[in-house]
Formats: sequence, structure tokens, C-alpha cells
Amino acid sequence: MNTQADNNIELKETLQKQKLLLVLENNLSSSLGNFGVALLITLIFDHFMDNNVVYGWFFYMVSVSILRLFIGNHLYKTIQKREYKPVFERIVYVFVTLTAMGWGTASILFINAENIDTNPYLAIAIAGIVAGSTASLIPIKKYFFSFVVLALVPTLFSFFVMGGIENYYFSLMILLFILFMYRNGKIFSANISHNFELIYKNQNLIDNLKIEKNKALEASELKSQFLANMSHEVRTPMNAILGFIHLLREKEVDSKKLSYLETVIHSSENLLNIINDILDFSKIESNQLPIEKKSFNPNDTLQNSLNLFQDAAANKNIQLEFVCKNTLPKNVISDEFRLAQVLNNLLSNAIKFSPEKVNVVLEAYYDFDKGELSVTVYDEGIGIAEERQKEIFNAFYQVDASTTRKYGGTGLGLSISSMLVKMLGGKLEVESTLNKGSKFFFSIKAPVDQAVQVKPIIQQQMDFEVINGHVLVVEDNLLNQKLIIALLNKFGLTYEVANDGIEAVAAYQKDKNGEFSLILMDENMPNMSGIEATRKIRQIEAQDKKPAIPIIAVTANALEGDRERFLTEGFDEYITKPINARLLYEVLEKYTDHPQS
Repeated sequence: MNTQADNNIELKETLQKQKLLLVLENNLSSSLGNFGVALLITLIFDHFMDNNVVYGWFFYMVSVSILRLFIGNHLYKTIQKREYKPVFERIVYVFVTLTAMGWGTASILFINAENIDTNPYLAIAIAGIVAGSTASLIPIKKYFFSFVVLALVPTLFSFFVMGGIENYYFSLMILLFILFMYRNGKIFSANISHNFELIYKNQNLIDNLKIEKNKALEASELKSQFLANMSHEVRTPMNAILGFIHLLREKEVDSKKLSYLETVIHSSENLLNIINDILDFSKIESNQLPIEKKSFNPNDTLQNSLNLFQDAAANKNIQLEFVCKNTLPKNVISDEFRLAQVLNNLLSNAIKFSPEKVNVVLEAYYDFDKGELSVTVYDEGIGIAEERQKEIFNAFYQVDASTTRKYGGTGLGLSISSMLVKMLGGKLEVESTLNKGSKFFFSIKAPVDQAVQVKPIIQQQMDFEVINGHVLVVEDNLLNQKLIIALLNKFGLTYEVANDGIEAVAAYQKDKNGEFSLILMDENMPNMSGIEATRKIRQIEAQDKKPAIPIIAVTANALEGDRERFLTEGFDEYITKPINARLLYEVLEKYTDHPQS
């Protein structure tokens, strides 16, 4: 485990490396700048001074610039390959001082009493070089201060020794410039060091966050596995419930019982849709649920939600009322299911938190100008204190602990409702008085559907033509076995049942004459899973050179990506539980003989 001292050493070395990289990034422009100014000075003083002196100095400056350029470029590439050594900093420092000494030498060689006209220009040129070095050398304070001193002090000295009031003033100006550069250099260097330190610490934070992210991803995978298992455990009984209810409805003729069955089916399907949303991990993680805008009758949706709670209201002698402030359009465009989720939550809360023998009112109004559907739910319940009304839409929030003990609930309902209303283009709001009741209201975008011709909905029984075939049913759950058998009998198919993957493989091997038309294969089974059984069957087919038998996955695994996974494992088709009878018939028809005429 790293100690604080180790961290400080690592920080210091990292900062030095980054500062040196920044200096070397400006190496090309700095070397070319030195070369260009040196060439200009050489061309000027070639007319006034001994050529040997001028060109000797120029050769020195060119040699230093070229060496600095190539060696600096090599060091830059080496450091980028993570091969930094402290000696690199000293090598660069040598070339910085050699360059500065070249400029200091220029002032000693070229500034004198004989060149009165050119002296100020040379001094300004050297000052400009020093000012220009700020960007390239300031990251390492030692480089910058050494360059300033070695380049400008000889210039100051040259003017001072010439004597005369003008030269003294010029020396003073150079001294002030040196002090100015020293002060600014100190500030800039400190800022750069601070910024690099912040970058280093931020990078450490990012690295730590990546580690935590990886841990979170591992936890996420465990959650996904949990949700996959939960999906199977929840959807399996739901399959039996919905399947048998549909079968009962087809045989029932009593209108009252049919009404009850329709309510049970409607409630079960709503529950299944909610389960699907909860189990879809990607939706929960991204905090985004899909909005499917379709045409629907708002009056029917509102009335259906009210009907769901008639029994709950009757148990508390609560009068449920439905009030339309104006005539609602026959059809609007929005997400009917999400709207129903919100209505059901608000009505459930209104009944749950109201005492006996009061009224709960569902009120609707449609604004034809704005294309908005407004809904309000009134109750005469316990109410909410004003200071807590802003918090009730937060996840897991309950007004107080006693509320949870007395009424139950997770505190998620209003939070989810608020989010759904927002996704539908509105805002869920509340007005409430403690111990007197509450009013929850919202308006959502729901334009009138002008295109749809509304037809009365007539409940039709599902009639199926008889199809030929012999099916191997692989299912461990007794209720689901009975449901599938009932459907197969309805379709005119014969069948054989296997209780797990081992029995399925054995039954397939015994079928020497190819009597099975296809296999309906569950996935989560004891002893051997559906995927393992399918792999073994495909291996047997390959060894015996038998034609591939169609294998249909009939599974409660309904998470995103499951269909592709099953098809990759050798299945021919994929059906989710609860089983849709029409969909099952279409798949069976596809893989068996044509219907009998």
C-alpha cells in the first residue's frame, strides 16, 4: 500500500515530467525563433563589424539551435514512451543556458559606442527573445530565470559601461524589465505547477472512478442475473394465470362472469406490463421508459381505471365518481398504458389514504385549443403538510414512518407517476391540506386523432383451424404443461411431455422414425436446461446426419438480448411467457403440416 511519502514522490516526478514535456512541445518554435532573429541580427551587423566575429557568433547560435531542436525532439518522443529520466531535465537546461549565453554574448559583442544607432534595436530584439521565451520556458522556473539573467544582465552591463545619461536610463529600463519578468515568471510558474497538480489529482480521481466503475459493472452483472432469474420466477406463474383465464373466457357465456374475467385479464396484463418494465434492466439503469404514442379512447381508459378500484372503494364505503367537465374526444394520441399507470397509482393512493364513507373523484377535461388532456384526482384523506408536499415525488419518500406502518407501500408510486407525466409532456402537481384531503392534477399533450375511424370493439373468440403434427413438450412446471397441452388439443396436435432436458434428449433419441414435428423447449429446468438439451440434440443430429428438428424456445426469459441469445444457441424460434395463443398457433403452423381443409 502506498504511503503519503510515496505519493508525494510520485506527484513530484509526474509534475516534473509534465513540465518538461510542455517545454519540449515548444522546442520547434523556440529554436526557429532563435535562428530567425540571429539571422536578422547577422545581416544587420555584417555592415558595421568584422565579418569573422559576426559570422562566428551566428555559427554558434545556429549550432546550438539545431542541436537543441534535434535533441529536444528525441527527448520528447522518449518521454512520451514513458521512459522519463531526471537527467533529461539537466540536458535541456544545458541547451537553454547555451542559448541564453549566446544572446548575452551578442550584447557584449555588438553593443558599443560605435553602434549608437543599432544598440537600442539589438537590446529590444534580445528583450523580445526573452519575452517570447516566457511561453516555452515558464513551466520550469529554473529555465526561465536562467535565460532572463544570462540574456539581459550582459545587455544591462553593456549599456551601463558605455556611460552617458541616455545609456544609464536604458540600463535602468532593462533592470525594471528584468524585475518585471522575474515577478510575472514566478506567478506564471506557480500557476502552471498548481494546474499540473490539479490535473494529476484529477487523473487519480478518474483512475479511482474507473476502478469503482468496474466494481459497479460487476455488481451490475450480478443484478442482471438476479433480474433474469426473477423474470423467470415471476413470468412462469403469470403464464399459467393468463393462459387459463383466456381458456375460461372462451367457454363462459354468463355476462357477469365474463365481466369479472375481463377485469382479471385487464389487471393481469397491467401487472405483467409493469413487471416487464421493472425487469428490463437497461430501462431502469438509464432511467428511461419507452413512450409508445398510439390512438386510444381517453374516456374508456379513464373508466377502466375507475372500474379497477370499485371493489376496493366499496370495501371502505367510498363513493367513486367520474366527472367530465366537457366532452372528451373519441380518440387522442398518447401512451395509454403510461397514462393508466399514473391514474391507477393516484386512485389507489386516494382510496388507501382516505377514511370510510367519503368521496373520491376522478375529473377530466380536454383543452381542444392546446390539445391537452387534464386529469385531477380529489380525495378526502389524511392530506399532506405544506412543507412536505415538494418531497412526496422523491423516490422512496414517505410522509412519516407511521404512514408506512399503517398503509404500507415503498414510496415509489408518486415518484414513478411524476416521471411518467413528465415524459408524456406534463407535470404532476399537488394541493393538499392536512387532515382534509388532497388534489393531484396534471395536463399532458394528447392531440386529437383525426385520422382514425373509431369502430365498436367486439370481443371475438379465437377460432383456429386444425393442424397436423406431433409435438415434444419440454416443460418442468405442471401448470404450464397443462396450459400448453390444452392449447395443443385446441389446435388438433398430438404431443409427448418431457419434464426436463434429460428426458427431452432421451425422447428425441427414441424417436427413430422422426415422428416429432417440432420441440417446444423451456429453458430454466432442473437436471438439464433447455439450452443444454438443444446443444445435445444438435450434436446428435450432426453425428447421425439427421435433418434438424425445429426447436422453439418457450421461456420466461424476456430480457433485452434473450431472443438473439436463444437463436444463437440453435433454437429456431422464440416465444415468451405468458404464452400468446395466436402467436403460438402461427409458429406451430409454420413448422408443421398445413391446416386441414
